[in-house]
Amino acid sequence: IKSPDIDIGDNTIKIHGSKIELIAGGGSITIDGSGVSIKGTKITSSATGSNDISGTPVNVSGSQVNLNC
Repeated sequence: IKSPDIDIGDNTIKIHGSKIELIAGGGSITIDGSGVSIKGTKITSSATGSNDISGTPVNVSGSQVNLNC
């Protein structure tokens, strides 16, 4: 089945379920009772204002980690 392009309004969209998955190519976003998981070959986070990461603890790992302060 080939799915069409879908444009869903311009207001609040609510999706309810015990687990929600968005999957495309090799990446995915999973939302469930344990939290939110984002997986992909490359994940980019940017903001024109503050881009905050918080938690206890905050873990950063990888073969190359760059922090620009």
